[in-house]
Amino acid sequence: MGICMCWSGRHFVFGKIVVFSLWLSAKASSRNSGMTALSKEQEPKDEISVEEKQRKKRIQTMIPAILFQSVMHHVLILQSDIIQMKSACGDDAGKTSVMLGKCTLYQGLITLFLNQIGGKLSDSLGRKLFFQVGPACNILLAGLLFKNPHRVWANALYRVFAHACLSFSGSVMTTASVWDTLTPSENTGLGARNVGAIGMAVVFAPYLESMLLKLTNGQTKYTYLATILLSLIQISTNAMFLPETLPVAKRKSIDDFKNSLSSFNPLAFVQLKNVKSKLLKQVFVIGAFQLFLEGKCTSDLCQLWCRTDAKMSNEQIRDFIAVWGFANIASGCFRPQILKTMSATKFTTLANLTLALGVATHGIAPKGKFMWAPLPLMLLGLNCGHNAALGPLIGPLASEEGLPKGEVAAWMQNLRAVVTTVAPLSYGLWYAACKRNNKYTGSTWWLAAAMGALLPELLLRAMPADERAALDRKASA
Repeated sequence: MGICMCWSGRHFVFGKIVVFSLWLSAKASSRNSGMTALSKEQEPKDEISVEEKQRKKRIQTMIPAILFQSVMHHVLILQSDIIQMKSACGDDAGKTSVMLGKCTLYQGLITLFLNQIGGKLSDSLGRKLFFQVGPACNILLAGLLFKNPHRVWANALYRVFAHACLSFSGSVMTTASVWDTLTPSENTGLGARNVGAIGMAVVFAPYLESMLLKLTNGQTKYTYLATILLSLIQISTNAMFLPETLPVAKRKSIDDFKNSLSSFNPLAFVQLKNVKSKLLKQVFVIGAFQLFLEGKCTSDLCQLWCRTDAKMSNEQIRDFIAVWGFANIASGCFRPQILKTMSATKFTTLANLTLALGVATHGIAPKGKFMWAPLPLMLLGLNCGHNAALGPLIGPLASEEGLPKGEVAAWMQNLRAVVTTVAPLSYGLWYAACKRNNKYTGSTWWLAAAMGALLPELLLRAMPADERAALDRKASA
């Protein structure tokens, strides 16, 4: 609070927003916990030991904290990342653009291998160890970058390897741990808190970065030093408070892991076409297209559109990112209540359609008001919130097929890695083609709305009524 008070003008107002955001997120968490408890009372009671209940409670506390820290790592250097790479490339915008594209491609390729091998290995060695991979890698590479801030190779190594490892620990391991421990209804309640945690990181990190740059006279290397401190905190809290979620009795042997490497395939998620469960395949494909509207996929388009077409200033873009994060927190407050009052398929339809309309509104005209205005409409599906009802079903459906949860979690993240490479590339090519042919570049937003919301809705509507009903029963179980 002291940091916020030392700022003036709108920064003081932002301090109030942060405090309110914390209160709102905490209120949402307590409400969601109460709702989850109520749903448990309505379900048949299974015998659960006190130790198991405590373990679940610790997981439900630690997973949002881990996601908050993971997102902080990425957003804290959002501006510094671009500024420093451009400086390393001699302030050559063309060279910088090429380097950023190469880094994204290499990161995607490494992520495919890391997620699959790491996910398989965690099925043998347990999850807890692999939560430390991301922050440990960040400490090493951020330290190297701090010493060599103007070297292209140091910036490239950080973007490729640190981002890949942080995503592995923050995504693959959290997904596998949740599937190890929680039921679908408990997972839904946790999902709302995760959204709040991510939103808080997106709200707070851009202003923390701005403050650090101001205090160090624009020396971007010190924001990387801040990520080292964040990684040390994360390693310590993981070691002290994070429980192991995969019991030894349920682990695969190291020999099984070694044997699986002989048939290793980073695109192993395509094997889902061979599983018997039609529901699993359909939920997986719908979720894959919904990823086209994940924040990571649209962030480059947002930056390009806001700067080049809408002529928004750096401060306006920073504030938009912060409000977008606050919107994630707000969605975490009411999304679980709507999930409790609607079936999974009806919720997905509502979220798909409102999100599609909101994203399409961005492209109406190159003006800031069309970026801000549709945010309330998009709350339900913001940042892949339109997958909140169907996404948690993948774990239980995979278990029914006898598929290892760690490996399936890796499949999901590998699919995400493919989509988060293909989607920005598709949007970039479309935008560039519009520029080259003097066509309206705002149509890129309409492409994003079609791929990430309208197409998934069409796939859902194409399912037979009995299969949609089966999904609803699974979600309420």
